[in-house]
Amino acid sequence: MRRKGLLWIIILMAWVSSASGQIGTVGLGVVLGNPTGISAVYWTGDHSAIQLNMGYLMAREEHLLLSADFLVHPWIFYEEDDLIRPYVGLGGGLGFISDISISLRLPLGTSYFFSAFPIEAFAELVPSLQLMGPGDIRFYLGGYLGARWYF
Repeated sequence: MRRKGLLWIIILMAWVSSASGQIGTVGLGVVLGNPTGISAVYWTGDHSAIQLNMGYLMAREEHLLLSADFLVHPWIFYEEDDLIRPYVGLGGGLGFISDISISLRLPLGTSYFFSAFPIEAFAELVPSLQLMGPGDIRFYLGGYLGARWYF
C-alpha cells in the first residue's frame, strides 16, 4: 500500500514538472528518517510556511505519525543562484502507537532551493514533548532528510 502511495507521488511530481525552475507556493515530497513518509508545504508569505507530514516511525513496530507545523524562515543565504533558508517552527502532532499520543513540536532545519529546478532539499531535527497518556510525558527527538517538488 505504501509503495502505491509513493508511486502516485512520483507520478504527480513528474506531471507537475512543467513548472521548470519556477518555485510555486505548494510543495509535495518525501521525508526519510524518523519518521519516513510524505511531506507537504504551503507558503503563507515570503518568510512563513505551513508544513504537513504523514509518516511511519520504524521502531519495534510501525507507528503512524501526523504533524502540522508553522515555520518561520528568518534568513536567506545565497549559494550562486540557489537559496539556503534556515528555519524554526512550532507545531503539533498525533501519533497512533498503542493509543493516541499528542505532541508539541519544535522543528529546526535548513532548506536548500535549487534555482534550475522547482525542488527543495531539507534537513530537519524535531525535539518534541509527547503526551502518551495520563501523566506520561516523554521527550522525543526526531529527524529526517527530505525533498519537495513545487508547483
